Amino acid sequence: MFRTIIRLLVIVPVWLSLGQVAMASTNTQGADSPRCQLPARAGPVPDGATASKEEMMAAKDMVQTFVSQGQAFLECLSEEIDRIEKSIESTTLVDGQKPQQLLDDEDKYRKLIQIHDSIVTYMQTLAAAFNKAVQDFQGEDE
Repeated sequence: MFRTIIRLLVIVPVWLSLGQVAMASTNTQGADSPRCQLPARAGPVPDGATASKEEMMAAKDMVQTFVSQGQAFLECLSEEIDRIEKSIESTTLVDGQKPQQLLDDEDKYRKLIQIHDSIVTYMQTLAAAFNKAVQDFQGEDE
């Protein structure tokens, strides 16, 4: 459980910067309405060894909600990644040089892949922490 908590602590501080990059990078409708909505950061998973049934049920709902919103975000992000990838593939060099739009698209593509991978890692870490809490709650040995 301790290692899982440490992994969450390492990933969570990145959340705000990821959110800012995600909103800026996937924003195709204006500054106030990003296309892909980064889900709100999930709250802490309770310690299953000391948590009440109500706390565990609330954690279950929190994790399920986050995973559902995270999957929707990843689907949207994947569409945006595919769109940018097609744009990169269809861009031709101008006088042997990459046009600025291609450079911008390549940079955005790299950022979106990083965000995608970070969200997947966070979702996996959150699920592992919850599963460990459930084991502890039920008194199961590792």
